[in-house]
Amino acid sequence: MSRYLCSVKRYPLSRYSFVSSAGGRIIERGEAGIGIEANVSVPEVEVKRITRIISSNIERKPYIKGIDVLDSVTRDLWGHVCSAAELFLKKAALGSPIVVRFHNDIDGASGAYALFDALKNLATKGGWLDAEVSIKWIMNKGVYYRREDALADAMLVRDTESVSKPLLFIIDFGTATASNPGIEEALKTFEIIWLDHHPLQEGFNGKYLENYINPWSFGGDSNYTAGFLSCAFSHSFSDADTRVIEEASLMGDYSDYSNPTAESERMAAILDIITSDPKIAIGRGVEAPTPEHINSILSDHEKSSALYFYAASKMSEMVDRAMPRLKRVSAGSAKIYTLDFEPIKIEETRYPLPGRFGSRLLSEISQGKGSVLILYSGPYISVRVTKDISARLKLLQIISSIKESEPDVVEDGGGHEAAASIKLRDKNFRKDVSALLIKHIKEGLE
Repeated sequence: MSRYLCSVKRYPLSRYSFVSSAGGRIIERGEAGIGIEANVSVPEVEVKRITRIISSNIERKPYIKGIDVLDSVTRDLWGHVCSAAELFLKKAALGSPIVVRFHNDIDGASGAYALFDALKNLATKGGWLDAEVSIKWIMNKGVYYRREDALADAMLVRDTESVSKPLLFIIDFGTATASNPGIEEALKTFEIIWLDHHPLQEGFNGKYLENYINPWSFGGDSNYTAGFLSCAFSHSFSDADTRVIEEASLMGDYSDYSNPTAESERMAAILDIITSDPKIAIGRGVEAPTPEHINSILSDHEKSSALYFYAASKMSEMVDRAMPRLKRVSAGSAKIYTLDFEPIKIEETRYPLPGRFGSRLLSEISQGKGSVLILYSGPYISVRVTKDISARLKLLQIISSIKESEPDVVEDGGGHEAAASIKLRDKNFRKDVSALLIKHIKEGLE
């Protein structure tokens, strides 16, 4: 059996990965030594053989959820999923460095966890891929991929040489033009797979990436969540059961297709607190949880139960504190609620974060109909809209208009039609921007 060197970690400890394809399986093993120089090479014929093995193990039949709208979108984007999955698995098989960045909310974390679980399932079954996948998991605080992020990611892989270019895998980031410099910088080092579900903004260059997949490009919308897309992606090469993860993602982003069970509600609450305040869920010293942390907690029934009840009690306490502080104005038949988050937050924990709390609070005060909630927190203004009026209001157009008219005041803004935010350059601008925002919302609803 021939074995070929495919990657090497040069300093301070050299790690050599050898790859072989034999009997229709891809096998990789690592050996370590200090200060050893080596050439990084795999014969082209072996790379082609590995590629054929991967291609033959990709599931070409689209994943079926059993919800017609979601399944229709999945069918339309499945060819792109299969192409991206082949790239991902080729990188894994050849020992290429892989950086996975995921948004720090329920949707982004569920997407990363689905990918992690699929790889674990593939490895433990002793199937066609018996390779140690080199992945650096990074929870991203925000939905922009900035140039400094790209430079940091390049630093992570700079001491690794491989026959195949490193891979950057992004889950649940936005489509703001603020990510363009990061994309441009990242392409100097990485190939990129990007799974997202935010509405496509004009001028966003990510949509031109070869492996950019977004349901908006295939007749879908943001109700087809990034976490669900990641679950579907995982089914192109793994038969891991993702049903609970899917439901947690759909529930976490308030998708129209959410049908929560007790198990998925529990997972969503745990993912919410893990990504909101890692020190509560994991302990001090962990600022950016990984899927390994998530898996450890979900596998520990006692700990996960304690976290679930903690999350439920804190959210309930916050809702009770918020109710008497809400202010309300009318906009036609709809209601606009405003709330300053700062006086009601619980100092002992960062959970719940403002935007997520806003979604929960709106569901409590509106019964899902005819309401808008504007929540203030520092330089951020979070807006939540009930689904029945979100299409008519066109929240993203309103935010874009305010951003264009007030460039010295508004740093950025975006999100979904039912859940979006504005970032101010200084929180002292909040009163004026809030008045302008309410004015536009009233015009859109009256």
